[in-house]
Amino acid sequence: MAENERPPGRRVLRCTEVRGKNVDDVFVRGDGDFNAVTINFTDRTSLTVQVLPAARLRAELNDWSSGDARPIKLWPTIITL
Repeated sequence: MAENERPPGRRVLRCTEVRGKNVDDVFVRGDGDFNAVTINFTDRTSLTVQVLPAARLRAELNDWSSGDARPIKLWPTIITL
C-alpha cells in the first residue's frame, strides 16, 4: 500500500488550523463517558479530540460445503458510532 493510501473504512482528519501553533501542554482525560485529549496552545486556544465509542462491522459470505471456508463475497468494513 502506498504511503498516501488508506485502508478501506479509514478516514483522516487534518486540523490544519493548528499548524505552526506552539503547544503549552497536553491533557489526557479518561472519565467514564468523556474520554478526550486536549492540546492547549500558548496563544490560549485549545484543540480537544474526544474519543467516542465505535464499532467496526465486516461482513463476508463463505461456502463451507467442502468443510473449509471458501470466500464468496467480502464487503468493505463499516465504522459506526
